[in-house]
Amino acid sequence: MKGDINPSLLDLKHLEYLILDLSMNDFSSSSKIPGFIRSLIKLKYLNLSSAGFLAKVPVHLGNPSSLQYLDLSTSSAFYAPSNFLTSDNLQWTYTLSSFKYLDLSGANLPKDNNWLHSINMLPSLLELHLSRCQLSGIPLFLNVNFTSLELLDLCQNGFDSVIPPWFFNLSSIQYLDLSENAFHGSIPSD
Repeated sequence: MKGDINPSLLDLKHLEYLILDLSMNDFSSSSKIPGFIRSLIKLKYLNLSSAGFLAKVPVHLGNPSSLQYLDLSTSSAFYAPSNFLTSDNLQWTYTLSSFKYLDLSGANLPKDNNWLHSINMLPSLLELHLSRCQLSGIPLFLNVNFTSLELLDLCQNGFDSVIPPWFFNLSSIQYLDLSENAFHGSIPSD
């Protein structure tokens, strides 16, 4: 599909899943994620991966507070890095307390160390995918709040630091991908 996403989706008052999965389409002509999505207050699942949006991740994505699954990832096989979504900060995630899955892989995210503090406020988060986000800073110290986190993918970013000690406080972690970074230092034996 190409073109704009029609706001007539608002007529579906009880929409919880956008199973009409809008991923892998080309919405680059509209260039931004439509604002009417904030009105879909019962929405739990939204997949707009590799949909060709070229603008900033809108703050209003935090408005459907029942949202549990959000995939805005971009495959580098389909688009050049300059065409990826961007975000100045991740504060819009604060209101998504029931979030279980977040994938922003390929998005251009903030270059400072504060990007993780917003996500750390999501206690129900099970999976976090932030590969190829051109992140360069990672906080060395963090009071870990996302104790349910089972999967953390931070591969192919620009991390050049010691392995942050808080990684070892992720008690529920089952999958950790830190490949293609420049982490250094020792891993505690325990």
